[in-house]
Amino acid sequence: MNNLKIGSFIRECRLNLKMTQKDLAEKLSLTDKAVSKWERGLSLPDIMILEDLANILGVNVLELIQGKRLENKKDSNFTDFIAMMKYSRTCIIILFQKIFRYFASFLIASFCLFFFFTNLKSIFMEIRVVDVSQNKFHYPTDNDYQKYIRDLSFFN
Repeated sequence: MNNLKIGSFIRECRLNLKMTQKDLAEKLSLTDKAVSKWERGLSLPDIMILEDLANILGVNVLELIQGKRLENKKDSNFTDFIAMMKYSRTCIIILFQKIFRYFASFLIASFCLFFFFTNLKSIFMEIRVVDVSQNKFHYPTDNDYQKYIRDLSFFN
């Protein structure tokens, strides 16, 4: 799909009807920024509003998805169906890509947090504690570790 081609077609149809972006957006219960993004090719209309958008612009769904007027409008219902299926497939692929990115980010963050908290004691045990009352260093004990954990602000 060519976002720019579809966007310029939407713009052309809207201007032929002497509508502003705001007028079109109000008829679809959207913002004019969404219409602007379509027309600039930054995004595509949601599949749920394609039929309404096509009706408002006076074109069929296939013309809207292809971004051009069709000369032969025979079997337009079938071709509309095929075009919708292709558009749906594209939307589903994009949705799964976004879900995968968020899931991958979540797994990486979870792994980092798990690694941090499982190694916190071993990291802490490598630090020497200064006992000021006896003027000497010693390796931390479990009591020192528990006191350190209690003092951490994010556990309170």
